[in-house]
Amino acid sequence: MACLPLFFLAGFHTVAAEANREPAGLNQPVNQIVKDKNNSRIKATYTITGVKETRHLGDGIFLKRPEGKFVIVKFKVKNISSMPFPADALSNIMLIDGKKRQWKQSVSATGSLRLGTEGFTMMEIGSRMEIEDVVVFDIPENVKDYYIVLPGGGTVSALKQPKAAGDQKNENKSIAASGAGTRHGRIGDANKALDSAWESYKKGDYSAMKEMAENALITAKNSGYERGMFVGYYYLALYYVNVKDYHKAIDFGLRAQELGEKMRDGIKSSIVYKLMGRVFEQGGMYKNALVSYEKYLTSIKNIIANEDRAGASVDVFKDTFGSYEDSLMAGFESGAGKRFIAKGHMSVCRIRKKLGEHESAIKSAVDAVNAFKESGDVSGELFAWWETAEIHALKHEYGEAIKALEDNMDRAEMFGIKRNFINDLIIYAQKSNDRARVEKYKRMKNE
Repeated sequence: MACLPLFFLAGFHTVAAEANREPAGLNQPVNQIVKDKNNSRIKATYTITGVKETRHLGDGIFLKRPEGKFVIVKFKVKNISSMPFPADALSNIMLIDGKKRQWKQSVSATGSLRLGTEGFTMMEIGSRMEIEDVVVFDIPENVKDYYIVLPGGGTVSALKQPKAAGDQKNENKSIAASGAGTRHGRIGDANKALDSAWESYKKGDYSAMKEMAENALITAKNSGYERGMFVGYYYLALYYVNVKDYHKAIDFGLRAQELGEKMRDGIKSSIVYKLMGRVFEQGGMYKNALVSYEKYLTSIKNIIANEDRAGASVDVFKDTFGSYEDSLMAGFESGAGKRFIAKGHMSVCRIRKKLGEHESAIKSAVDAVNAFKESGDVSGELFAWWETAEIHALKHEYGEAIKALEDNMDRAEMFGIKRNFINDLIIYAQKSNDRARVEKYKRMKNE
């Protein structure tokens, strides 16, 4: 808990003096003059929209517990000056109590709620633009009478109700009107940057992809453009997967997942669930991968159950997303959604196998076989049978493994993997002491 002595912040906008003024209330706009680290100054309007105490944040591997208690402060801030300004300076909020003790935000706890802290700290908030943000403090359990200290020194009471805004309403309307005229252009800029990011990704130019995705994310967030924010976070997660920085991939991927779920868009959510499964799997976090792949499978099933909605959603993604997303939408349009369900079962099967959950893995493999068969995907069905055979072998059920391969030998030859099947059959026959089969397949291998 970063409790700071008063003299430490003596130069920070005369906090002590400001604390003696009448505090504002929740949802009451407060104008502030804010400085950044270079002593640039702007005018900004703050509105504290919520204050909540809690004993923990997140769950599972993301669970965080405080030394005392967490205080979550939600706020809006609008840059009402003529120049852009660093987002981290605008979010430099503190707490102060009746004894003049002060606390800075907990960086790790705040980051766990933002889920994309690296991207946020690089942002600039454009002129006349507004963002919504959150900061988290870790303060002693017995502290009750605390106030929120804004970057310009103004204070807000967590318990006080707002007064009439008066002239502030007219100022807000003026700001909104000036911002609305530029929003459409900013959205267009964000989409162009996202298109460029995807083209760079397809060319393998990951550095350019990252740069364009970050630019798009900044523009989208400044404009309140949720779809652009979603795609920006998704692309950054994809970038970090490809450079094997799984911590940051998880960070940005979960932010995209949060937005997809907030928008209640099954297609967006399914895309992120699949990516998060891949991230966790490649990072060796198999239990988390299983959760993500199961969410993906459930989401895909729900979309297929309502194909009219899926068809109506085609335009949402086709102009910005590529590769997997395009194939996903094409599959929905052609009624081939069963193939996506089958692939979802295969992902779940693969992770359950890695976790040693062989019975459940067999069930997922059989579900994949049936879904591939219903979709008419012969190659997918064949590979699902191959996976089934391997899991039977891991359970020392060599007879079942041999049968799964022998029943599909003709199709294996059709798809050029007959020799792979023969090699596995020799191994399984040896382990089951079936000498006749060993000799049979050794001869076949040498033909």
